[in-house]
Amino acid sequence: MEAELVDGQPALRTPTYVEVDTQRLRSGNPLVDGELHRRLDSRKFPRIRGELTRSTPGNGAGRSRLTGELTLHGVTRTLDVEVTVRQLDARTLEIEGARAIDMRDFGLPPPSFLMFKMQPQVQVRARLLVESEG
Repeated sequence: MEAELVDGQPALRTPTYVEVDTQRLRSGNPLVDGELHRRLDSRKFPRIRGELTRSTPGNGAGRSRLTGELTLHGVTRTLDVEVTVRQLDARTLEIEGARAIDMRDFGLPPPSFLMFKMQPQVQVRARLLVESEG
């Protein structure tokens, strides 16, 4: 990932990508996590990939609007998300944001447990720490 300071604010350069192992996804509920990993078919689709294609200023200082391609369960969709970008120190950026994702858009039926059905939209939160190489 590359970034530069523009008017004292960190700005992300494109294109860049991040990958997450599906086994690392956690909801805080072991039953939900087990069902999620089963539905995601983690053996066949072990990673989720996000590729940043555009970064523009967001609403307010330290905010950016990111546009990119999210690949989940073998399906790729274009998504937007507003994030906070903070420079923590001379070498470290923190990028934090959240967005609702409809599982059905990625060919995934919502999980269900016995007689309980979950909503198809899930709130995804991410916090990335980026350190400079030099």
